[in-house]
Amino acid sequence: MSTAALRRAFSSSRLVRNLEGALSLFNHMLQLHPLPSIIHFNQLFTAISRMNYYSTVISLSKRLQHLGIPLSLYTFTILLDCFCHLKRTTMAFSVLGNVFKLGYEPNAVAFTSLMNGLVLEGQFVRAIFLFCDMVNYGYRPNLFTYGALVKGICKMGNTSSAIQLVKRMRQSGCDPNVVVFTTIIDTLFKRKKIDEVEKLWVEMLITNVAPDVVALNIIIDMLCKEGLISEAQHLVQIMIQEGLEPDVRTYNALIHGFCLRNQMNEARTVLGMMADTGCAPTVVSYNILINGCCKYRRIDEAIRLLNEMDDRSITPDSITFNTLIHSLGKERMVFQAQDMVEIMIKRGLEPTTFTYNALMQGYCIRNRVTKAREVFDLMIYRGCAPSVVTYNILINGYCRKRRIDVAAKLWNDMLGYCLQDQVDDARRVFDIMVYQNCVPDVVSYTILINGHCRRGRIDDAKRLLMEMLGRNIRPNAITFRILFDALCHTERNLEAQLLIQMMIKRAFVPPG
Repeated sequence: MSTAALRRAFSSSRLVRNLEGALSLFNHMLQLHPLPSIIHFNQLFTAISRMNYYSTVISLSKRLQHLGIPLSLYTFTILLDCFCHLKRTTMAFSVLGNVFKLGYEPNAVAFTSLMNGLVLEGQFVRAIFLFCDMVNYGYRPNLFTYGALVKGICKMGNTSSAIQLVKRMRQSGCDPNVVVFTTIIDTLFKRKKIDEVEKLWVEMLITNVAPDVVALNIIIDMLCKEGLISEAQHLVQIMIQEGLEPDVRTYNALIHGFCLRNQMNEARTVLGMMADTGCAPTVVSYNILINGCCKYRRIDEAIRLLNEMDDRSITPDSITFNTLIHSLGKERMVFQAQDMVEIMIKRGLEPTTFTYNALMQGYCIRNRVTKAREVFDLMIYRGCAPSVVTYNILINGYCRKRRIDVAAKLWNDMLGYCLQDQVDDARRVFDIMVYQNCVPDVVSYTILINGHCRRGRIDDAKRLLMEMLGRNIRPNAITFRILFDALCHTERNLEAQLLIQMMIKRAFVPPG
């Protein structure tokens, strides 16, 4: 294959439409004499990276280096970007170091990739420092550099700084685009800063930044959640007039808006409209509608929607079934809920903790705690870990039946979850037990104290110790050891000494 043939291959993309073709082309290029220039290898690496095969690009570049083929600045920039996409910014900075060592001058693209990588890893402060270093060293940020920084600042929740950055962009002669505005608007909306969303939206329109479908969807979703469904519909009409096609997110926002207002017939109409406009509903569309039906106790309609999904070859997911199972249980239709679980399993979906909890809650509502216990045992058998909520449901069920002995045993079983950082949930169940006159013992208190200490909540652990003493429950050596070690570990030495004095005063043996 000649150089001209290589150019034709890249321009037509015939040989680089998939990874297999790209690798075949790479191996063929290595056999050519003379070897193609690094420019052609860079074109191939760019094509492979666009397929998201970042590790492959890194591996192929190493083969070039082993063959003594020098990499160009553009090659290093591609590699740097690949490492960043793989969340390996440490290696990306090593590549940047090599760029400087070889006497190359990195450009804004390289720094933008690094900033995106840091944001992807959640290292937002480092991204800001990198931006400052870049500017201080005389590199001019471009639109994408600012976009990466805005994204990082927004992920930190600092929307006011992001808005200030937009002003700085304009001052430096770099006008923000719709992506920059959308990033900030989306963050403001998620933080329920509706007034600021409106201000930024107006600023965006005044400065002639044309909104795209993504930006409009955010505003439509916001209007729907604020109960302004008519305004949302009007915006959809404007969207269509401007030549922008509403997508599935647009229609889902409208469906959700109608469901929030208990306008289920209107929500159903939107679903039908999707099919008419060639925008196929998804499982999310149906889940929103099914959830709305269940919320307003229209269970029969929700089940009809499930059947309709089958007719349209839309596969229900765990959310679909869990919503129905939860609602059937609440409506005391627990046997139908049990049938729904079996259907779920037959379809290859594994019930979750939420599924089993919903079914157990349904049985307990009907005062059938024995059946709820059977569900609990099935849950364990199928390898699904119970949560504190699971135990709470069963404990409440047994307490209502005055089976305090069984409730107490379940409580002790549940306490192991304190070791999994569920100490707050465990404490809530603990309080329920006390309210039901099932007083926890020294083991219960000790495990709770240990849970608090493991999370660094020493003051909460101390309060539990005083609560024990107030209930005349005698702490043991392990109780004191846990609290003593936690105090020492956090350098609260004076409190540790006072704890020893209290132990001696109350005739407990202090830790050795």
